[in-house]
Amino acid sequence: MEALQQGRWQDALALGRTAINLAPDHAEAHHLLGLALLQLGDAPGAASQLEQALAHDRNNAGLLAHLAQSYAACGRHGDAHATFRRAERLAPGHWPYRLGAAIALAQDGRVTEAEALLRRLNDQHRGQAVILFNLGNAQLQLAQHAAAEHSFRAALQIEPQDHELQLSLGTALHRQLRFDEAIAHYRHCIDARADWPVPRLNLVSALIDD
Repeated sequence: MEALQQGRWQDALALGRTAINLAPDHAEAHHLLGLALLQLGDAPGAASQLEQALAHDRNNAGLLAHLAQSYAACGRHGDAHATFRRAERLAPGHWPYRLGAAIALAQDGRVTEAEALLRRLNDQHRGQAVILFNLGNAQLQLAQHAAAEHSFRAALQIEPQDHELQLSLGTALHRQLRFDEAIAHYRHCIDARADWPVPRLNLVSALIDD
Protein backbone atom coordinates (compact mmCIF):
# COMPACT_ATOMS: atom_id res chain seq x y z
CA MET A 1 0.00 0.00 0.00
CA GLU A 2 2.83 2.39 0.84
CA ALA A 3 4.56 1.66 -2.47
CA LEU A 4 1.32 2.40 -4.35
CA GLN A 5 0.83 5.66 -2.46
CA GLN A 6 4.38 6.70 -3.37
CA GLY A 7 4.03 5.72 -7.03
CA ARG A 8 6.58 2.89 -6.81
CA TRP A 9 4.58 0.59 -9.09
CA GLN A 10 7.20 -2.14 -9.61
CA ASP A 11 7.81 -2.39 -5.86
CA ALA A 12 4.06 -2.58 -5.27
CA LEU A 13 3.84 -5.34 -7.88
CA ALA A 14 6.57 -7.44 -6.25
CA LEU A 15 5.19 -6.94 -2.74
CA GLY A 16 1.65 -7.72 -3.84
CA ARG A 17 2.76 -10.99 -5.43
CA THR A 18 4.66 -11.91 -2.27
CA ALA A 19 1.58 -11.17 -0.17
CA ILE A 20 -0.58 -13.39 -2.38
CA ASN A 21 1.97 -16.23 -2.16
CA LEU A 22 1.69 -15.97 1.64
CA ALA A 23 -2.12 -15.64 1.68
CA PRO A 24 -3.72 -16.67 -1.65
CA ASP A 25 -7.26 -15.76 -0.55
CA HIS A 26 -6.45 -12.33 0.88
CA ALA A 27 -8.83 -9.95 -0.90
CA GLU A 28 -6.87 -6.75 -0.24
CA ALA A 29 -3.63 -8.31 -1.51
CA HIS A 30 -5.34 -9.11 -4.84
CA HIS A 31 -6.85 -5.62 -4.81
CA LEU A 32 -3.50 -3.87 -4.35
CA LEU A 33 -1.78 -6.11 -6.91
CA GLY A 34 -4.56 -5.27 -9.35
CA LEU A 35 -4.01 -1.56 -8.80
CA ALA A 36 -0.26 -1.93 -9.41
CA LEU A 37 -0.92 -3.81 -12.66
CA LEU A 38 -3.42 -1.16 -13.74
CA GLN A 39 -0.85 1.60 -13.16
CA LEU A 40 1.71 -0.37 -15.18
CA GLY A 41 -0.67 -0.69 -18.14
CA ASP A 42 -1.61 -4.36 -17.75
CA ALA A 43 -5.39 -3.86 -17.74
CA PRO A 44 -6.34 -7.55 -18.35
CA GLY A 45 -4.01 -8.66 -15.55
CA ALA A 46 -5.46 -5.97 -13.28
CA ALA A 47 -9.01 -7.09 -14.05
CA SER A 48 -8.12 -10.69 -13.23
CA GLN A 49 -6.63 -9.76 -9.86
CA LEU A 50 -9.52 -7.44 -9.00
CA GLU A 51 -12.06 -10.13 -9.91
CA GLN A 52 -10.27 -12.49 -7.54
CA ALA A 53 -10.40 -9.82 -4.83
CA LEU A 54 -14.12 -9.36 -5.47
CA ALA A 55 -14.75 -13.07 -5.01
CA HIS A 56 -13.67 -12.64 -1.37
CA ASP A 57 -15.05 -9.13 -0.77
CA ARG A 58 -18.25 -8.68 -2.76
CA ASN A 59 -19.59 -5.54 -1.09
CA ASN A 60 -16.56 -3.27 -1.41
CA ALA A 61 -17.61 -0.23 -3.47
CA GLY A 62 -14.03 1.02 -3.93
CA LEU A 63 -12.93 -2.37 -5.21
CA LEU A 64 -15.83 -2.42 -7.67
CA ALA A 65 -14.87 1.03 -8.93
CA HIS A 66 -11.27 -0.06 -9.53
CA LEU A 67 -12.53 -3.17 -11.34
CA ALA A 68 -14.73 -0.93 -13.50
CA GLN A 69 -11.68 1.19 -14.35
CA SER A 70 -9.76 -1.91 -15.38
CA TYR A 71 -12.68 -3.02 -17.60
CA ALA A 72 -12.72 0.42 -19.23
CA ALA A 73 -8.97 0.18 -19.85
CA CYS A 74 -9.61 -3.20 -21.53
CA GLY A 75 -12.26 -1.63 -23.77
CA ARG A 76 -15.04 -3.53 -21.96
CA HIS A 77 -17.19 -0.44 -21.55
CA GLY A 78 -20.47 -2.27 -21.01
CA ASP A 79 -18.91 -4.22 -18.14
CA ALA A 80 -17.39 -0.99 -16.79
CA HIS A 81 -20.81 0.68 -16.76
CA ALA A 82 -22.49 -2.25 -14.99
CA THR A 83 -19.70 -2.44 -12.41
CA PHE A 84 -19.78 1.29 -11.66
CA ARG A 85 -23.54 0.96 -11.18
CA ARG A 86 -22.94 -1.83 -8.64
CA ALA A 87 -20.50 0.41 -6.78
CA GLU A 88 -23.05 3.24 -6.84
CA ARG A 89 -25.74 1.03 -5.32
CA LEU A 90 -23.39 0.24 -2.42
CA ALA A 91 -22.43 3.90 -1.93
CA PRO A 92 -25.29 5.98 -3.38
CA GLY A 93 -23.99 9.26 -2.01
CA HIS A 94 -20.62 8.98 -3.76
CA TRP A 95 -21.17 10.80 -7.07
CA PRO A 96 -17.84 9.81 -8.75
CA TYR A 97 -19.22 6.29 -9.23
CA ARG A 98 -22.16 7.70 -11.20
CA LEU A 99 -19.71 9.83 -13.17
CA GLY A 100 -17.73 6.69 -14.00
CA ALA A 101 -20.93 5.00 -15.16
CA ALA A 102 -21.73 7.96 -17.41
CA ILE A 103 -18.24 7.99 -18.95
CA ALA A 104 -18.51 4.25 -19.60
CA LEU A 105 -21.86 4.82 -21.35
CA ALA A 106 -20.28 7.43 -23.62
CA GLN A 107 -17.33 5.15 -24.39
CA ASP A 108 -19.80 2.36 -25.19
CA GLY A 109 -21.45 4.55 -27.84
CA ARG A 110 -24.50 5.39 -25.73
CA VAL A 111 -23.73 9.09 -25.78
CA THR A 112 -27.30 10.40 -25.56
CA GLU A 113 -27.85 8.42 -22.35
CA ALA A 114 -24.49 9.57 -21.00
CA GLU A 115 -25.26 13.24 -21.72
CA ALA A 116 -28.62 13.02 -19.93
CA LEU A 117 -27.02 11.34 -16.90
CA LEU A 118 -24.25 13.95 -16.79
CA ARG A 119 -26.78 16.80 -16.93
CA ARG A 120 -28.66 15.31 -13.97
CA LEU A 121 -25.39 14.78 -12.13
CA ASN A 122 -24.38 18.39 -12.73
CA ASP A 123 -27.76 19.61 -11.46
CA GLN A 124 -27.28 17.60 -8.26
CA HIS A 125 -23.60 18.44 -7.68
CA ARG A 126 -22.89 21.99 -8.79
CA GLY A 127 -19.36 23.28 -8.87
CA GLN A 128 -17.62 20.09 -10.02
CA ALA A 129 -15.39 20.87 -13.00
CA VAL A 130 -14.87 17.20 -13.87
CA ILE A 131 -18.61 16.68 -14.32
CA LEU A 132 -18.87 19.74 -16.59
CA PHE A 133 -15.81 18.61 -18.56
CA ASN A 134 -17.33 15.22 -19.30
CA LEU A 135 -20.72 16.78 -20.03
CA GLY A 136 -19.04 19.06 -22.56
CA ASN A 137 -17.27 16.11 -24.16
CA ALA A 138 -20.58 14.25 -24.54
CA GLN A 139 -22.16 17.36 -26.05
CA LEU A 140 -19.30 17.62 -28.53
CA GLN A 141 -19.91 14.01 -29.58
CA LEU A 142 -23.59 14.87 -30.11
CA ALA A 143 -22.65 17.96 -32.18
CA GLN A 144 -24.18 20.22 -29.53
CA HIS A 145 -21.31 22.63 -29.92
CA ALA A 146 -22.83 25.71 -28.27
CA ALA A 147 -23.91 23.63 -25.26
CA ALA A 148 -20.42 22.14 -25.04
CA GLU A 149 -18.92 25.64 -25.09
CA HIS A 150 -21.19 26.61 -22.19
CA SER A 151 -20.15 23.51 -20.20
CA PHE A 152 -16.43 24.09 -20.77
CA ARG A 153 -16.69 27.79 -19.87
CA ALA A 154 -18.52 26.89 -16.66
CA ALA A 155 -15.80 24.35 -15.81
CA LEU A 156 -13.08 26.93 -16.46
CA GLN A 157 -14.75 29.26 -13.96
CA ILE A 158 -13.96 26.56 -11.39
CA GLU A 159 -10.57 25.40 -12.73
CA PRO A 160 -9.16 28.32 -14.77
CA GLN A 161 -5.69 26.77 -15.08
CA ASP A 162 -6.89 23.45 -16.52
CA HIS A 163 -5.30 23.14 -19.96
CA GLU A 164 -7.48 20.19 -21.00
CA LEU A 165 -10.51 22.46 -20.50
CA GLN A 166 -8.85 25.23 -22.52
CA LEU A 167 -8.18 22.77 -25.34
CA SER A 168 -11.74 21.43 -25.26
CA LEU A 169 -13.17 24.95 -25.32
CA GLY A 170 -10.99 25.65 -28.34
CA THR A 171 -12.48 22.58 -30.03
CA ALA A 172 -16.05 23.70 -29.29
CA LEU A 173 -15.28 27.14 -30.77
CA HIS A 174 -13.48 25.60 -33.76
CA ARG A 175 -16.53 23.47 -34.59
CA GLN A 176 -18.68 26.62 -34.51
CA LEU A 177 -16.27 28.11 -37.11
CA ARG A 178 -15.11 30.76 -34.64
CA PHE A 179 -11.55 30.35 -35.80
CA ASP A 180 -9.88 33.37 -34.17
CA GLU A 181 -11.19 32.39 -30.72
CA ALA A 182 -10.26 28.74 -31.22
CA ILE A 183 -6.76 29.67 -32.38
CA ALA A 184 -6.26 31.84 -29.31
CA HIS A 185 -7.18 28.96 -26.99
CA TYR A 186 -4.92 26.53 -28.84
CA ARG A 187 -2.03 29.01 -28.61
CA HIS A 188 -2.69 29.45 -24.89
CA CYS A 189 -2.33 25.66 -24.44
CA ILE A 190 0.90 25.63 -26.47
CA ASP A 191 2.35 28.45 -24.38
CA ALA A 192 1.44 26.62 -21.18
CA ARG A 193 2.67 23.18 -22.27
CA ALA A 194 5.19 23.39 -25.08
CA ASP A 195 5.72 19.60 -25.17
CA TRP A 196 2.02 18.80 -25.72
CA PRO A 197 1.39 17.90 -29.39
CA VAL A 198 -2.43 17.96 -29.44
CA PRO A 199 -2.96 21.75 -29.34
CA ARG A 200 -0.33 22.17 -32.07
CA LEU A 201 -2.20 19.74 -34.31
CA ASN A 202 -5.48 21.48 -33.53
CA LEU A 203 -3.92 24.85 -34.26
CA VAL A 204 -2.74 23.63 -37.66
CA SER A 205 -6.24 22.34 -38.39
CA ALA A 206 -7.83 25.67 -37.38
CA LEU A 207 -5.37 27.67 -39.48
CA ILE A 208 -6.13 25.47 -42.49
CA ASP A 209 -9.87 25.78 -41.95
CA ASP A 210 -9.50 29.55 -41.66
